[in-house]
Amino acid sequence: MIGRCEAHPWLPDLPLRGAPATPNLLRWTEVLLGALTGAGLSTAESLGRALLLDGYARRTASARGDVRESSAALTRSATVTRFLQPLPHEHGCPILASMMSRDAYDDEVGEDDVDFGLNRILDGIEVLVAHRADDR
Repeated sequence: MIGRCEAHPWLPDLPLRGAPATPNLLRWTEVLLGALTGAGLSTAESLGRALLLDGYARRTASARGDVRESSAALTRSATVTRFLQPLPHEHGCPILASMMSRDAYDDEVGEDDVDFGLNRILDGIEVLVAHRADDR
């Protein structure tokens, strides 16, 4: 889904109003629900987890697009950097100030970051499934 959203940048902006409104979104939702079927979750819980995963994919693709657009606009020019660097320190954010001064901050939304977030969501779903199994 992340790749599809990146290929079609308008897709993450589609409002979520009720049931999926396009054939591809229907199939995407079916795939997510298929993975959750038989896990012992209620219908509402399965739909909620599917919506969570869909939202993560949409937001990740949207963030990557935002970064690409801002990088293309050269927002990290020397002038902007000189303007922004003192702000975290002036506003009591010494950790962020240190990161920015060492150039440790990276605008990329890398695969490691995406995988980390997705794995935490899946860990949470796994815990929910285990709790439901214990309740039976």
